[in-house]
Amino acid sequence: MTQLNAGTSTTEAASIDYQANCVPTPYIVGFVITVLTVTWASIVLAAAAGVTIGLYDAWHGIVFSNLTMLIPITAAVVFNTVQRKPARVQLRPLTRHVTAKSVIFAVAFPLALVLGGAALCLVTGVGTLNAGALGASFSSRLFFILIVATAMLFPFALGEEYGWRAYLLPALTVKHGMTRAAALVGVVWAFWHLALFTYAALAVSASPLDAGIQVGLNMASAFALSFPFAYCYFLSGNVLPCALFHAILDNFLILMLASGGLVSSGNTVLFMCILLFVLIPVFIWQFHRMETPWWLPNGTARQYTMPAESA
Repeated sequence: MTQLNAGTSTTEAASIDYQANCVPTPYIVGFVITVLTVTWASIVLAAAAGVTIGLYDAWHGIVFSNLTMLIPITAAVVFNTVQRKPARVQLRPLTRHVTAKSVIFAVAFPLALVLGGAALCLVTGVGTLNAGALGASFSSRLFFILIVATAMLFPFALGEEYGWRAYLLPALTVKHGMTRAAALVGVVWAFWHLALFTYAALAVSASPLDAGIQVGLNMASAFALSFPFAYCYFLSGNVLPCALFHAILDNFLILMLASGGLVSSGNTVLFMCILLFVLIPVFIWQFHRMETPWWLPNGTARQYTMPAESA
């Protein structure tokens, strides 16, 4: 898997890989607490200021949501620096060789997931096709969403993915293995999104019941999404495909399902959630089929010892 730069030995690359993913437990706990606390504090402040400064309108909401996506990478850089990881170690999740399979998966899976959820809505009769969204205008919107909007969202998606997939996921995988790590990241990621989903419910003035249902479904989906995101990262050890996955998913979801989208239904998230949970065993099976990654202790870096568990 590992592609080495000229002049970099296999042993040196193994050392860099293992240092990049070797995080003592206190740092892992501190990272999770910090990201959740800062995000929730931001949400509370935003909710308090929402009425007076118009933070609940669409533009302010997009800007605010994108800024919260930079919290995970900021925390990861801080904790990596406190742990005294050199720059080349911190940049390792961005410089590893990107495999073609990881890029194809990053593009194909989110498109298939959204289309699958939309198709189930139409087949079961709980959704209708918005004929007004078809035609030449749809083609132009599709191009804009998948190219321009994805490029615009990519830096923010990378900020979020670096924290969850390039820092937390491999750190937990070293300790607990692929499946447990993906599940643990999914739990944390779901609770992190709880703040954003609550903010969104406030923004649309949803009733407590509707807000609770939507928040619950979205949290369940976030947990289940952790498995395909983990698989995408494990394919190359580079977080860039994960950021591409994230940006395409968010934008294509808006194109297909948001107000004025191609399919009108309030149940699409439910069907997507069902699809994701059905696919979790498939990803777990794929984890077991993968060769031992180069950044695990029993891989090529097995000669390097985990540092003492101290902050």
